[in-house]
Amino acid sequence: MRRDKQSVLLIDETQVFHLSTCVSDRMERLFICAAPFGYLQPYTTNAGNIPREMFFGRRDEIEKILSRTSDGCLVYGGRQLGKSALLHHVRKLYDEPQGARRAFYLKIDEIGGQAWPAAHLWREIGMALFAEGIGTKGDGTAEHVVGAIRNWLAAEPDRRILMLLDETDAFLAAESRTGFPNLGRLKDLMEESARRFKVVFAGLHNVRRMARAPNSPLVHLGDPICIGPLNTSAASSAEARRLVTEPMRAAGFDYESAELAWDILARVNHYPSLVQVFCKALLEGLGNLPRTVGAGPRWLLARAQIFEGGSAQEINRQIRERFQWTLNLDPRYELIAKALALYRLDRLDGNAAVLRNGLSAEAFADEVAPWWPKGIDRLGIDDFRAFLEEMVDLGVLARYGLRLDRYGLRSAQVAQMLGLRDEIEAQIMHIAEKEPRVDYDAAQFHRRIVMGDPVRRAPLADRALADLFDTARPGPRVLVAAPSVWGTDIAERLRDLGNIWVDDKGPLTAVIHAGQMTGLRSLFGSTARGRQIVIIPANTGWDEKVLEWLARQPLVLSGAVIPICLAEPEWLIDHRQADAKIPARIILPRPWGEGMLRAWLEEQGLGALDDRTTRARMLAGSGGAAVLLSDAREVFAKVVAAGNDPTVALNEWYDTQRLPPHAIGLPPRFASLLRELHGLVGDKVEDLATIEALLCDSTGSDAGLLGRQLRLLSDFGLLASGDLATDGVSLNPLGLLVTRSSD
Repeated sequence: MRRDKQSVLLIDETQVFHLSTCVSDRMERLFICAAPFGYLQPYTTNAGNIPREMFFGRRDEIEKILSRTSDGCLVYGGRQLGKSALLHHVRKLYDEPQGARRAFYLKIDEIGGQAWPAAHLWREIGMALFAEGIGTKGDGTAEHVVGAIRNWLAAEPDRRILMLLDETDAFLAAESRTGFPNLGRLKDLMEESARRFKVVFAGLHNVRRMARAPNSPLVHLGDPICIGPLNTSAASSAEARRLVTEPMRAAGFDYESAELAWDILARVNHYPSLVQVFCKALLEGLGNLPRTVGAGPRWLLARAQIFEGGSAQEINRQIRERFQWTLNLDPRYELIAKALALYRLDRLDGNAAVLRNGLSAEAFADEVAPWWPKGIDRLGIDDFRAFLEEMVDLGVLARYGLRLDRYGLRSAQVAQMLGLRDEIEAQIMHIAEKEPRVDYDAAQFHRRIVMGDPVRRAPLADRALADLFDTARPGPRVLVAAPSVWGTDIAERLRDLGNIWVDDKGPLTAVIHAGQMTGLRSLFGSTARGRQIVIIPANTGWDEKVLEWLARQPLVLSGAVIPICLAEPEWLIDHRQADAKIPARIILPRPWGEGMLRAWLEEQGLGALDDRTTRARMLAGSGGAAVLLSDAREVFAKVVAAGNDPTVALNEWYDTQRLPPHAIGLPPRFASLLRELHGLVGDKVEDLATIEALLCDSTGSDAGLLGRQLRLLSDFGLLASGDLATDGVSLNPLGLLVTRSSD
């Protein structure tokens, strides 16, 4: 019957007699005893069609999602690793079509992308509610849908709505670019209803990134739930083992030894979705085999039947394919994982370093640097470490070391899934040419200040902005920014950002102190105003003595007041040359890179220009200077509207672009050094020691002085980001533009 794939219950006299002796659960006992005689396929790879009895584990996650707290509002994980299955299972558990509790599942992968704007979500929610008798058909606006939800909840105090939104990455990315208008409305409705209306956002890495984005509404939706491997506790490991053993017993199979079940879990990295893939394919293959050894209807499975042969190879192929789907989320994920796999194979200590001891984030960054994708800006070490943490959550990497500050591959099985050496090398070379998706990246994204104003943006990327406003790190700050690159209204933009900023302690306020330094005392004499950012423009005449006075004030020491002194680049030169220590952190904005340019092009409706060649020309003409790109918006729009090859128009625009050294506050001697450096490196990367030696010969300066001058050029944002000593020396687009403009 198994080979014929006949699903039957075998009931004979012995079976009836046995059932007559059972005092309870006779139906369950019938299936346990009778089903193994026929063919049974309990496993499924359809996330929306997993029976309740086939869903194992995730009890804590389910409890958080169903709670009336902010917990459980965010769910993320790799592709095809169990997020959708969890949401469907929660809907089945919770939904009462004739009762007071309703649960809805919506897949919204196209909302926020090219097909539908983010606001289209309200229409989808409204249609789902209307189909179940909640509200009227309406016009699909936010006002109509919010009103329908309020009215339905108000009719009975026990009513609740759980809205489960899947594949929300495009929606969240679109919201981040426009100031979260729809996300903020949903959050307000949840809080207003005491979470009788609750929304769950599920997605890939963007959900995690947005949950940690500075000042994002998602920050207030509780800790995100990571759908990772099912072995984070003894209880979850036990549930994973049940998934491997109990359905297999129902299908008529036992394992020859108990260790085989654990070996299967190790093979699939303890992911329930991959258990479903593995065991489903295993049962389909076993159904074609002759009877194996074993008492009764249950057949015993040996290691060779599970892990060897053509069927096992097909299973391994499917598992590798799904693992690759997670790496494909971002070319940097794939590069990091495969560079580490290559390290394991090529180094004498490779196996121990990659699978037991781990590597530091700095060593990791050095290892992947030679193959870093061309279209993606290099990450600073803090941003790189945050990226490694994403890969830990996705089940690719694990933390090692006494302080858990080192990283390696999660397991030997993960290393095997990455392929053989020749495959890995070829794939790494291919990764260097890959185009990344346009995703939210806090290390690069400069947010709008006002939702309806696409021009006024933060002078700092989100992560740097969060550092600037971080009340947990008290003390004065000095923000050095050239008006020709970042605009003349930096103080006003920082004030407006500060007045809408909300951290984990609540909202902040911000003021500009435009008067004399003697008037500062009134801003630090009382705590009645609450937590505040005080912005001191460059033209107020502040100096090091003012910084010292600010650093001593109790409100500054406690973090209740954050003084931000603005300075132009000339101040930085004087400060560096004086080699004096000041009681303030110096914040230096970086010009826009490819990631921010791509997000800006998409937001401005200029996606037709988003190819590698065109972006390179735009960055070459603007240097990544926000002011120059904003000024060129109309030029780019006309190019798109014309629908022709943009090369000629962009070249004409490029030829008109100039940003001379004096416009960014760069003195003649440093401009001369920049030209000399350009003559040595062009647009290539060279070793710092080599560059210093060549410059010593050509300029007659000593290496120490040249090293300080090169670091000052880096502070001006003219050199590629990274550590000069380890990453080498190269001019970025802004440095190349300034050099070209000085000829």
